[in-house]
Amino acid sequence: MKRLTVILTLALPMAANAQVFEVTATAAETPSFVNVEDFTVVFNDTSGDGLFQVEELVSFSGFTATFDGFPGQFLTVAQDTILGTTAIPGVSGISGINTETDFSWFFETLVSEQIFLSLEPGDTIGFGDSFWTFENRTVEPVELIEELQASVSGLFTGRGPESLLTQAGAFAEAGDTAAACAMLNAFTRQVNAAVRSNRLSEETANELLSLSALAEGSIGCD
Repeated sequence: MKRLTVILTLALPMAANAQVFEVTATAAETPSFVNVEDFTVVFNDTSGDGLFQVEELVSFSGFTATFDGFPGQFLTVAQDTILGTTAIPGVSGISGINTETDFSWFFETLVSEQIFLSLEPGDTIGFGDSFWTFENRTVEPVELIEELQASVSGLFTGRGPESLLTQAGAFAEAGDTAAACAMLNAFTRQVNAAVRSNRLSEETANELLSLSALAEGSIGCD
């Protein structure tokens, strides 16, 4: 099973029974003096159309671009910030700062060493969608639970929360929605109890609860 990496730094968009998707952008072999890296986007499909829009963003890996003929010049775009997307069949819809005629994805510059473009951190940079080939796949609930298990590892004394997630994953894989949801609800209660007893910081708890809610929505919990 492909490893999913979700970096939770956002207030996640939530919707009942929302499916989670992962877009993989692979750098295309096109003649250009700009060389871009691959990137990934995870999004929560609150619109229900299976297409990524900026307001549905859960996590974005960021990437770095370099420039042939300009040694030492590069730019890196900020993780978890996408400013605009264009319409790509089966992948994304027009959203953010884009217009109906724009064929670019827009990002926020994080670090830049470019004399000829004079970009500063926080500036907007656009790349045409032809720089990559795109694949959009459904993220299975079990993957989200496994990601949650990895995030929980070592945070609690004893294996109570981890055991609940193991059971939730097994029930989800078996198609037992009610039982999987019950385990995730019990996990939520344990996380909240750990915060009240000062055994877990609110920041860490919010990250765990956001990912748990993402899994619950993907499973179809009430």
